Amino acid sequence: MLHSFGLLMVVNPETEKGIFDTILQGHIDCESKPWPSISNGAKDLVKKMLTPNPKKRVTAAQVLDHPWLKDGEASDKPIQFSL
Repeated sequence: MLHSFGLLMVVNPETEKGIFDTILQGHIDCESKPWPSISNGAKDLVKKMLTPNPKKRVTAAQVLDHPWLKDGEASDKPIQFSL
């Protein structure tokens, strides 16, 4: 599960601000690197975890019950990318 958060890792304050602004606006760009190499299940889970409205956001229990984690779709290989 923590690998999905690695997709949001930042290098400098400008990049960090851009990522936070994008999340707050509810727009996650799944077209640019490294997203094309990420499974659809992982993308689905990340989007659900980053839903701006906390009432609509998945709970920790729902995250643990997500097929990407539960059905073994999650990989334990590190994701290679740079921002």
